Amino acid sequence: MVKEFNESQDKIEVIAEHQGDYDDLMPRYRQRSLRETLLL
Repeated sequence: MVKEFNESQDKIEVIAEHQGDYDDLMPRYRQRSLRETLLL
């Protein structure tokens, strides 16, 4: 997906980075969602 996007245009370059598996990502996602909710 990233390769196709990068090849389709030349103004933006996306670099894919592994952010961990589901167990790594969900706590960070929940923490960010809670923080954004509290800031509203």
